[in-house]
Amino acid sequence: MESEEVDVVLMDYRMGEGHMTGAEAVGVITERHPSARVLIITMFKQGSLIQRALQEGAAGFMLKESDPEDLISGIRTIANGKTYYSIEVMKAHMDYQRNQMTKNTRIKLTRREKEVLELLVAEYSTSEIAEKLFIGEAGVETHRRHLRQKLEVRNTAGLIREAILRDLVDVTKYKQEY
Repeated sequence: MESEEVDVVLMDYRMGEGHMTGAEAVGVITERHPSARVLIITMFKQGSLIQRALQEGAAGFMLKESDPEDLISGIRTIANGKTYYSIEVMKAHMDYQRNQMTKNTRIKLTRREKEVLELLVAEYSTSEIAEKLFIGEAGVETHRRHLRQKLEVRNTAGLIREAILRDLVDVTKYKQEY
């Protein structure tokens, strides 16, 4: 298959736990097959994911909820050497860009605070976080308190909401159960 020429690659952004991200896959595909055009179809419209995919060379990006006609149109458009982004994706990307431009200062988190936040988003309990990071539960609570102060929220639900809204975590890394 390595020797065959690829015109269009249709792929999901989320590869599954333990695999590379969609953006990383786009980079590998475009490196190995420079003429290939990649259309990402995903359920995620997080601005940072779209940005990363664009930076790696994706030719198109659309949501799984898009109409089948839009998918066909997207494939045809990128096959003809143009780019294709669904309306929802363009709006999410513009909102992300606007948000990035208007932020005066990015929230500064320590390495440990980032680790605690990632584990909270991944649904780990305080005791599980303490065990995983080799710190005491009081240390986890201290980091959680600092995170609540920095993100100006009252509880863990607020931490998780702000982590996602501010693109502080990559939501594609977490297992989805439906």
